[in-house]
Parts: sequence; structure tokens; C-alpha cells
Amino acid sequence: AGDRYEDLVPLGLGGMGSVRRVRDRLLNRELAMKIIHHKLLADTNHVLRFIQEAQVVSQLQHPNILPVYDLGFLPSGDLFFTMAEIQGKELSHYIKRVHESDAYTNVNDTKGEWNLHRLVSAVNDVCKAVAYAHEHGVVHRDLKPDNIMIGSFGEVLVVDWGLAKVLNDGQVTEHSVVT
Repeated sequence: AGDRYEDLVPLGLGGMGSVRRVRDRLLNRELAMKIIHHKLLADTNHVLRFIQEAQVVSQLQHPNILPVYDLGFLPSGDLFFTMAEIQGKELSHYIKRVHESDAYTNVNDTKGEWNLHRLVSAVNDVCKAVAYAHEHGVVHRDLKPDNIMIGSFGEVLVVDWGLAKVLNDGQVTEHSVVT
């Protein structure tokens, strides 16, 4: 990765690693970079799972699955992958808003508002993404409203494929990583 990525700000922290906003100097765009926790680099299983997440998602090219762009090592030796950054909120946020408002019974969409109809539409998009993944032998295994992001333009994206299983010839395997 060399000097390709400029570190901008932290975006989040999870069990496997941290996520940071970076600028890709080569393509002049801002991305999210997931970096495995340094202490996990010594554990082959964690490293393989991290690589598998990047490879699996990069191969699932679907409008409702967050795209992955790059995988590699930083000059510090840390393993990373880059993906599109989502400007938005989790589906759980919108579910809560709908249940707390009169929108639950209102099926007419209003600009910028969420109601039951719009929630069902979002879940339909999730179903399309999951069906696509299943057709390609991938099971998400952690599908929940917090792992579904709604972007600033209303795009519905299934995220966090870190627990995904890859099915090979009907057999479930822990790691189906191409090295």
C-alpha cells in the first residue's frame, strides 16, 4: 500500500479490527479501510478469516453488497482491505423510528420519511443480496438490522461478512481462501 492511502479519521472499532476513513491517493477518493487488530496477526485463523471476508465480499458483486476494492499490507505490517464508505445509518435505526411513530400504519411514502412500506422495500433488497450470495455458495451467518446499512441516497447494503461461510460442493468449510 505504501503511500497510496492517507489516514484521515477513525470510523469504528470491532472485534476483528478497526475501520478508518482513508484517501486513496491513486484514485483520489475517500474509502473505508478495515485493519485487523495487530495482536491478531499472530493467529493464523484470524488472519485467514479476515482475508476470506475481503475475498468473499469482493467476489459478491451485487448492488446491495458493499464493494471491496483492495487487500494488502500497510508499511507498518498491518493487514487491511478497503471498501466503499457508507454515509448513512443501520436499518435498526429506521425500524425503531417507524415503530415509535405513526408511520407504522401509514403505507404511503413521504419524502425522506420511513414507514412500513419503505421498511419492507429495504428488506426486499436485503433478500435479493442474500439470495445472490447463496447462489454463489456464501452464507452470511450474522444477518441482522445492525448489519444492514441505509446509505444517504437510500441504498440498502448488507455489510459485515466476517462470519460468512463458503459452501464447496455442499460441504461447509471454515476457510476457502485463495492465496
